[in-house]
Amino acid sequence: MCTALDRHAGEAHDLQPRAVPIERRSLLVTLASAAALYKKLPEAQAAAEEASHVSEASQPGPTAISARLTTPDYTAAGPLLSSAFPNLEHTCSRCFPACVGNRCMLRLGVFFPRDGRSKGLPPPYPLAIISGGFVTAASSYLSYAKRLASWGYTVVLHDKVESATEPLSDRVSVELLREIMDWCKSDPSISQLTDTSRTYLCGHSRGAKISTLTAAVDERVKALCLWDPVDVTVYAPQSAEYPSAVAALRNVQGNLPVAIVGGGKAGDCVPKNSNYRSFYNASQGPSWEVVLGKAGHFQFLDSQSMLQRTICAVGPVQDVSVRGIAQAVMVAWGETMVKGRSAETIASYRSGELMASLPSEAQTAHEKLLRTQETIETSLGLSSPSNFASRFKNFGS
Repeated sequence: MCTALDRHAGEAHDLQPRAVPIERRSLLVTLASAAALYKKLPEAQAAAEEASHVSEASQPGPTAISARLTTPDYTAAGPLLSSAFPNLEHTCSRCFPACVGNRCMLRLGVFFPRDGRSKGLPPPYPLAIISGGFVTAASSYLSYAKRLASWGYTVVLHDKVESATEPLSDRVSVELLREIMDWCKSDPSISQLTDTSRTYLCGHSRGAKISTLTAAVDERVKALCLWDPVDVTVYAPQSAEYPSAVAALRNVQGNLPVAIVGGGKAGDCVPKNSNYRSFYNASQGPSWEVVLGKAGHFQFLDSQSMLQRTICAVGPVQDVSVRGIAQAVMVAWGETMVKGRSAETIASYRSGELMASLPSEAQTAHEKLLRTQETIETSLGLSSPSNFASRFKNFGS
């Protein structure tokens, strides 16, 4: 039987306290703002400012909070305050007998909007689960959890009981993520805040792989955001216990939206045939790829250990800029693909039906975003391989 035990924050080892219509303006602002954040040039900042001053004539007249969500700056914190439950432990019942004893235990950190009801944005909120890289502490992604919570998500960070010499298989790790969804729906407190039918999976490195494998088998997952994902490697060759996430993504039923942020300096840690590009090429649904040409694999973390800096190259770009862009993409994709449509549309979308009402709107969004990307690259004077590159696909015919 599943159990959840409240614990004091200091006792847990590693935790601390698809859109219809697609908002072309919001993603345009995000892309331009992200480029300005990556390399603060006047031209890129001007692009963001110009996009943010698109005529409001076509916009509704909402309250201040609603207006902020309608015309947002996704590079900044959202309008809500982030709060957290005391750290929790939960034992996975569905994982037996693949794992037994404390190997089935999860250490969980749950973050949520504290003041949503008073600002006209009451729960339940979409569930977001952030999965870290191989044996990387969940606390390394604390800023990501707080950022998503401030935009109106219930966010779960989690640590598994594994080590470099005794890892849990990918198959078991997928069941752990599905168990988290089940638990969030059944727990008396968490369930009041959480809509698990709208689940957003975000992951870094191996966590991105596990998120993808989970989305391929669980229709509660409405979108993915992957940071420098890694598929099969020589350290975990493809097998029944370690399947290919790229193959799963290629064969996924329905049009699963996938956003990917890749690090161009990560080749020493991520094999080329298993990196972010392979995930983007395999995606069959609406997809957004952002490549930070001078970012290393571990620069997405809130902080890097000396060992991590030794194992994987560190690019010349500042870590805070890498995190800023990754979080801007994360929020923009979630707001567009998870929150931006009715539950009925989400259900039909994941079941494989094309978006009949989208083509003209989606095509317009696609064309404007591509033109914005070209403008940014020109203003930055980028050459191949780019310092910052972005592209989209499958946004309508």
